[in-house]
Amino acid sequence: MEHAANTSIMTMEVFDSAKVCKSTTENVDKLIADTIEFMEDYKTTYNSNTVTANKAIHNIGAMFKAERMNFVDLWKEFQSDNQAFQSSINAEISKLQEELAMERKIMDALTIKDEKSPVNPPIIKKETKCKEKLINNEPIINDEGDEGPDEAELKRRKAREAELDENARIVREAE
Repeated sequence: MEHAANTSIMTMEVFDSAKVCKSTTENVDKLIADTIEFMEDYKTTYNSNTVTANKAIHNIGAMFKAERMNFVDLWKEFQSDNQAFQSSINAEISKLQEELAMERKIMDALTIKDEKSPVNPPIIKKETKCKEKLINNEPIINDEGDEGPDEAELKRRKAREAELDENARIVREAE
């Protein structure tokens, strides 16, 4: 009987052990199935996120490339504007230098031709005595009593006009 009792206990222990093994096997199978499902979901999500991230990166890259091209175009436009501006400045400077050279030629031609009559700049004086005449509408220059130019003055004026005509001819030739 003892042997039968031990066999019965042993059978119960083996049966309990088999039950635990079966439960553990089911749990392991469930864990493997859950892990496989998780990995498939992870792979799907990873692929989806990778595609989305790659699209976003590609779009950002295209946007930066377009912005870079805008900067390149803007730089080229500024460069051409700057070159045009520099050219116009250089043209104006050349024009002014040519005009200055022409004026110097004219002045040289005039001073060579007419050494005895130097040209001085006009001198403007501030006269306080004329102020009252201006306010009262009185003439500042008194023309009364002028008889007009005499014959010598007329000859001198005619000679001066002829000289000016000659100077104008020299200027035209210098151009």
